Amino acid sequence: MSSEWTMVAGALAPDISLLCALDRISGYDPIGDAMTTSEPALYDSLICLLNTGSASDADTHIKNELKTRVAELSQQLNIRHAHWAISCVADPAAAHHRRESVAGELPDVVAVFRIDSDQQIYAIVEAFTNMTSTLTALRCREREVMSPDRIQSGRIDGSMQFCSFSRPANQTHDEFMRIWWQEHTDVAIRTQSTFGYRQYEILEVVSGTFYADAIVEEHFPLEALSNPAVYFAAADASELKAHLDEMMASCDRFIDPDSINVVHMTEYVNQE
Repeated sequence: MSSEWTMVAGALAPDISLLCALDRISGYDPIGDAMTTSEPALYDSLICLLNTGSASDADTHIKNELKTRVAELSQQLNIRHAHWAISCVADPAAAHHRRESVAGELPDVVAVFRIDSDQQIYAIVEAFTNMTSTLTALRCREREVMSPDRIQSGRIDGSMQFCSFSRPANQTHDEFMRIWWQEHTDVAIRTQSTFGYRQYEILEVVSGTFYADAIVEEHFPLEALSNPAVYFAAADASELKAHLDEMMASCDRFIDPDSINVVHMTEYVNQE
């Protein structure tokens, strides 16, 4: 069992019925919101991770600089899609509670570009290297299972959970990918209140160092950060326990529990 799920389970132990007294968000539907396509789209992507030391969604200067840089790169390099995220402060106590760092430093800024060429990679890495001395750039195969559609003025509602992890030492890469992409995905969407879901297989560390095999971005309602019943899309205590148990069992099949890093962020989408 990963430490993240142990933490959630511990939080539930004192009074599970109290936590199931849901303050439901208007229009939230754990079944309808979990719908996904049968053929997820695949992309070549570059993920840039920055550690500025202080960036958060409250820092207007950093937000404006990121917005400008991502927009300029997208236009200059003819990038078809880009999104970026910064440490979440909409509910700082809850977001901090869900932070998990066991394998390297957590980023406070993430920028993702869907790419077509090596030239785009070089230009993006150069641009972000000038912004920070702690850049990590990862070339990935992205699988967008569910595109987040709750967007207001370029900002995606709720919180984006950015999670990196590695496979168990005794598991082959092919087995890891089969379980994660073919079997676990439906479990994660069905047992959580996810309304956006992207998976990244890390192909190459282009710049810096990185300690994981994979990354997942999951979008949750903000209420999910402080209410496990919302997080696990549960209508009552019985369903909460069932979803939690099923999710833990599925994660244990392909994730090394000592490799998980988790940080909650606010995501923005570059808009032309």
